[in-house]
Amino acid sequence: MKIFTKTALLGIVIFLSWQALSQTPVAPQNSDKEREQLAETKRLFTENCIRCHGDDGRGKTTTGAMLDVPDFTDEKWWQADVTDERLAATIHNGKGGMPKFEKKLSDEQIASLIKYVRQFDKSTKESGSTKP
Repeated sequence: MKIFTKTALLGIVIFLSWQALSQTPVAPQNSDKEREQLAETKRLFTENCIRCHGDDGRGKTTTGAMLDVPDFTDEKWWQADVTDERLAATIHNGKGGMPKFEKKLSDEQIASLIKYVRQFDKSTKESGSTKP
């Protein structure tokens, strides 16, 4: 009787494990379009922003130091009123030594760059908040 009970319990455990594994959601893969868009946004950032803001967003470049650009990884900078509208206006109209990109970049490209720059903000990852 003990062997039958152990075998039955083992069978139930195996069955439940199989059920749990078969129902585990698979993380969605980025679509080709999303990968292309990310590659395009990285290209835009490289062509237009890295010279001053650096590839890591810290602004630790020679030009960035001269223009006193913000450090996109600094939580204190993000605590200010950094809305998408404010970022878009800065990119569109320029600010301080930053040139205007109103004629060089489309609104869609600017929106993509804003999403890209927000990736440097580590404080939103912890709190789960976003600043539209």
